[in-house]
Amino acid sequence: NLNPESALEARDALAKEAYQKTFLWLVSAINKATCADETSGQEFSTIGLLDIFGFEAFPHNRFEQLCINYANEKLQQKFNEDIFKNVQVEYKAEGISLDDIRYDDNTDVLDLIEGRTGLLNLLNEECIRPKGNDLDFVHKALRVNTQSPALVVHKTDRLSFGVQHYAGLVVYDAELFVTKNLDTLPTDLQACTEKCSNAIISTPRSEPAVAAKKIGSRFCRKDSNITAPTVWTKYKSQLTALMTSLRATQSRYIRCIKPNTKKEAYLMEHGPTVEQLRCAGVVAGITIARSAFPNRLPNSVALARYYNTWDLVNYPSRKTSDMSITEKRHFDCMAMLEGALKSKKIVDKDGKVTKAFAVGKTTTFFRAGAL
Repeated sequence: NLNPESALEARDALAKEAYQKTFLWLVSAINKATCADETSGQEFSTIGLLDIFGFEAFPHNRFEQLCINYANEKLQQKFNEDIFKNVQVEYKAEGISLDDIRYDDNTDVLDLIEGRTGLLNLLNEECIRPKGNDLDFVHKALRVNTQSPALVVHKTDRLSFGVQHYAGLVVYDAELFVTKNLDTLPTDLQACTEKCSNAIISTPRSEPAVAAKKIGSRFCRKDSNITAPTVWTKYKSQLTALMTSLRATQSRYIRCIKPNTKKEAYLMEHGPTVEQLRCAGVVAGITIARSAFPNRLPNSVALARYYNTWDLVNYPSRKTSDMSITEKRHFDCMAMLEGALKSKKIVDKDGKVTKAFAVGKTTTFFRAGAL
């Protein structure tokens, strides 16, 4: 026997369970229909397409938005890693030192969400307590994460908090966080689904038995017959599996930008376009790629453009006649810019000299303000 509130929660949990199993069955059916023929005995490479979550920031942001934006942060971290690796490859190919590359990543946001005292663990702990509630969750989150630069206190609403995501600040309303995180199926309804005549509904849950055993008994109310992992625990597990798969691949990124909201040709709306670039992580990616040297020119272009600034008497080139054209351009640029940008070099208190440029094998890199 259940009271009306518990009955409604059980009904909703059963409906979501049916939806989830139907969704997973559909994905499995599509994959099976489109995959390479496994009976041919041949080995195939695969091309996987991931439609990345859209960053969400609405007037009212709830548990679902936090889950989606958490996934966005993980994917943005992967994007940053790939961009950084590409910069490393470029610098190495050009013979440029990597010591000067600095960029702000989103580690602080991920620590706030999935760290030892992060939002995920605190919400799960609140779900264990017989009288766990949303207000206590927000209070604990603010109290134990006071040093986190990514957590923002809402001064007028005790049930809300802000997270400074890579794409901007999002304020979350924590109402029903505990209830939604406990969206698990009571054991009697779980047994009921397994007896269902519909094969999709009767299929056992896909979580590994070991994981369910370890997590399920931990994150449940003591006065409940709910034994499955919390929503966020399962979500994190699936996200971890996704990131493991992505890191085993060679990733390529396609960013789709809507130039205007009117769907008209030859119209570019500046504000919305820049906002899309920021939310897609493109601005952050460019920041990483250009962190040490925001400007660059091919050596041939740099020579042609700034040859008239070259003090040939005091800064002669070290090129020799037996060098290739590429090597000669390299040494010409070194000598030319040594004199032209001598006023831009910085000497720190230890006597270390930082030049305003770096000349690679084919490209000249300029620090901020140098070009």
